[in-house]
Amino acid sequence: LRPEYGVLFGSQHDHLLNLVAVAAINTVLEQLKLYYSTPLKIAMDSTMYSTNSYYVFPAAIVLGVLSAATIALDILPFVWHFRNRNVAACSLVFWILILNLCSLINVFLWPNDNTESWPDGRGLCDVEAKIFVGSFVALTGALLCIMRSLARVMDTENTVVATTRAQRRRAIVLDLFFCFGLPLYTMIVHYVVQPSRYYLWGISGCSASVDNSWVFIVLIVIPPLLLSLADAYYSGLVIFRLHRYRLHFSRLLAASNTTKSRFMRLFIMSQILIFAFVPIQVYIFYLNMQLPLLPYSWNEVHSAAAWAQIVMIPSFGTVLFDRWIRVVCGFLVFVFFGVGADAVLMYKSWLLALGCGRIFPSLKREGNGRSSPKHSLGSWGEKAKLVLSGKRHRGAASSRSL
Repeated sequence: LRPEYGVLFGSQHDHLLNLVAVAAINTVLEQLKLYYSTPLKIAMDSTMYSTNSYYVFPAAIVLGVLSAATIALDILPFVWHFRNRNVAACSLVFWILILNLCSLINVFLWPNDNTESWPDGRGLCDVEAKIFVGSFVALTGALLCIMRSLARVMDTENTVVATTRAQRRRAIVLDLFFCFGLPLYTMIVHYVVQPSRYYLWGISGCSASVDNSWVFIVLIVIPPLLLSLADAYYSGLVIFRLHRYRLHFSRLLAASNTTKSRFMRLFIMSQILIFAFVPIQVYIFYLNMQLPLLPYSWNEVHSAAAWAQIVMIPSFGTVLFDRWIRVVCGFLVFVFFGVGADAVLMYKSWLLALGCGRIFPSLKREGNGRSSPKHSLGSWGEKAKLVLSGKRHRGAASSRSL
């Protein structure tokens, strides 16, 4: 019999160990023989381990409330970045929104451990499992694009007077590749190491199934790890250049139609996410390397009988920790982009559009104009480079005159 469990998150590893232990009590060999020989729905009977399996767990309520809150709070940052055509930042918020939306849906469908009443999730979980796999690459890829843009802003050695339309198009295509193209590719190749349709966890809901072979390591585990390491490299590069050009930083940003606040908010938020994602990706890689890696077999992985199985796993009142990471990321987005001056102006414009200016005349006092012209990081970065380059040329000319 072929063990099929790879690890996408550390807590899944713990849950799966519990699953194997519980199955052993119920004659694990018979369970596994049925699993690989006949189409059926395997559900661990949680009623024998919990007297509260029919009740909604408190963790489900908390996760549902927090997920709904982050969705509501992150809509404005998404709209703001979309208007300013910041593809990478907009994509980062988009993926966080989608992940929290999945958590919210799952909480409503699987809030307890009464597996007999659970919907099987067909269709919904097929999509969510792919989103889950692609999100690893999407989030790290979006951070890579953001940090690369910030690094280019502070790169005064390679100045460009004005970017051409072709250069701007290439920059957008590159961002779209890392934020959506590469995740889509990961979703597709996931089928190569997908031994069953998906797993269903109590509270946490749909989760992707993976095969513990070297192919899984190469196709699914290593790409987000490499992207997170690239994120760390560009993060260090931005810190170095911020220190090197700290005396010119304010002038650089003032001439680029942006503010120090915007730059630093995006930079600090990205730094926090990078410092969180890098250890997680390293830990996932470490966990998978601790498991016995089996030779890959297409026929064993894609058994028709195994594909028909939907494994339902009770939560015993706990939530997979990556669901909390989604919530934390959502709140970080709002803290850094939902309470600034740009956000306040957008709030006012929305309220005035709804006619609230008649009830609250103070909304009209400061106007309802947009915060600034729409510039992406790339466009104002090139202007910033031009400013510093011009300053060096003026300094050289003055020294020659002396």
